[in-house]
Amino acid sequence: MRVDRIRGEMSRSGMNQSDLARAIGSTQGAVQQILNGSTQRSRLLPEIARALGVSVPYLLGESDDNMPESDPAYRDESALLADSRIAQVTEVDIKYAMGGGTFVGDHVEERLVVFDAGWLRRITSTPASRLFIATGAGDSMFPTLLDNDQLLIDRNKAVVDEQERIWAINYGELSMIKRIRRLPANRLLIMSDNQQIADFEAAADEVHVLGRVVWIGRSA
Repeated sequence: MRVDRIRGEMSRSGMNQSDLARAIGSTQGAVQQILNGSTQRSRLLPEIARALGVSVPYLLGESDDNMPESDPAYRDESALLADSRIAQVTEVDIKYAMGGGTFVGDHVEERLVVFDAGWLRRITSTPASRLFIATGAGDSMFPTLLDNDQLLIDRNKAVVDEQERIWAINYGELSMIKRIRRLPANRLLIMSDNQQIADFEAAADEVHVLGRVVWIGRSA
């Protein structure tokens, strides 16, 4: 991956790290990791190419043609899924705390997990590239969620527009899975299903919503 090209296109577009993070529906920390060269090939690369108006091969250094029209990554993914029996979803090696919160480190391992495309479409209409899998840790969401449950998170649902759903969030430098209720005065109530864990309020602009939990996987 050509980090220099990403930086150059950001400069040409007048984008800083926060601007790019908002444009691709991710965090500034994830963008910083890419720009530092910590990730050789990121699942966010198609979104970065779209935001910068260039092609994925150009950012990978595989082509000097930066025009996105010829880039297959710009094809309609829903059509691709309709023609295939499988869908690949990125699993991130982060344990989202169902408790006080998990510290978000600089380096996150990723791998692709294969799902039946038909089954995935019954869960959500969101393209697989906008989904990710993470692991829940702790007991603050008990009995709804258990320690080490696998969580499918929909990044297209990054605005709390449904009351008391379960969301993956970053609050400060902590990652957590919580139920959220929107309150007046642009505030959020961050709730745990475990009645022994106290709820707390936060200003909406202090909470970065990564996505909504749309499926829970549990080992027998």
